Amino acid sequence: TLYTPGTALSPKYYDHFFVAEFRGSPTNSPVHSFSMEPDGAGFSLGNHDTIVKGLLPTGLDFGPEGALYFGDWINGWGTKNEGRIWKLDVGADAGAEMELRSKVKGLLAADFSGNDEQSLTELLGHQDQRVRFKVQFELAERGADGFAALQNIAAASKEQLARIHAIWGMSMMMRRGHDGGTAFATLLLDADQEIIAQSAKMVGDLKQVGNAEALLGLLVHPSPRARFFAMEALGRTAEKSAVQPIIAMLREDEGKDSWLRHGGMVALGRIGDAVAMRDLAADPSRNVRLLGVVALRRMESPEVKAFLQDQDEYVVAEAARAINDDYTIPGAMWPLASTLNARAWTSEPLIRRAINAAVNVGNDRAADELIAYINTSANPAAMRAEALAALG
Repeated sequence: TLYTPGTALSPKYYDHFFVAEFRGSPTNSPVHSFSMEPDGAGFSLGNHDTIVKGLLPTGLDFGPEGALYFGDWINGWGTKNEGRIWKLDVGADAGAEMELRSKVKGLLAADFSGNDEQSLTELLGHQDQRVRFKVQFELAERGADGFAALQNIAAASKEQLARIHAIWGMSMMMRRGHDGGTAFATLLLDADQEIIAQSAKMVGDLKQVGNAEALLGLLVHPSPRARFFAMEALGRTAEKSAVQPIIAMLREDEGKDSWLRHGGMVALGRIGDAVAMRDLAADPSRNVRLLGVVALRRMESPEVKAFLQDQDEYVVAEAARAINDDYTIPGAMWPLASTLNARAWTSEPLIRRAINAAVNVGNDRAADELIAYINTSANPAAMRAEALAALG
């Protein structure tokens, strides 16, 4: 997948992605373009178009002059000693900004090492993403002077993209050991919600402590993206005081935003408060109880066994997945095996995992659970056969 850098082809394709759909045959392997639209904390598919068909495209890339290049496997899946590279372009008559594209080509070939900070600052808001990245990396190589320039851009520029690249550049330098101090503290209180989101993301990526108060405040921010990245940062810094505020935010969302829901499960798992997650077994909200299950699964905590008593069979099945799947949770294996005959279950995923838990436990009590299940004629025949095979 390839993103249009901002000047390639024509304005029709700015802010679009391109993807090659390789299916082994040129008759059904097109190149698509599509855009994304903001949707809560994440994005959803916008418009979609087929750009090229009748070829077998592989890799894609934009040339410095703004044309799209892609490989052509010609036909089939096997290796071969032939292939093609195609160039796809549009001209001025189709709206392409040819003069701008020519200038971009020159900037991409230029050596920025001799530019002063002021000229680089002006380029950091350039329309073409490749130019912006080139400036970002150049400033990040300039030590204290570069960091000061980036910090000034992040705080004072009127160009949102320039500010975002400055934030990324500061983060690059801090990852490599530069002492950035509290560079992101004021940006977490910015008026621009995307600047807040990107700053919170960098705080999380750097696992930078000392911003808990601001991050906790962002959990009630109107922007779902700001809430998401603040929550992620609190998880990455294992901020214990964030557990209840995160739960409260996710309870209010009621599972509507899948990015927030998944991000919350990950953040709570990283914070690692197993007792707080176990206590969610008594929460009236199904979504909140599922948060507790998945967070405990990520911790590999035996406290997840508390959810085996849930009245909602789906929640119990999720707890069974947590205990039985992946690396397993040995401390909760017997509680899972002992649920096999606790109720007349209908969820095959749950039943299979309870049977498998009995095999993992492997003692007389586990065998008795399997025998009791086999001898209950009301149980599904296929699952009784599964239990019989497990007993064998």
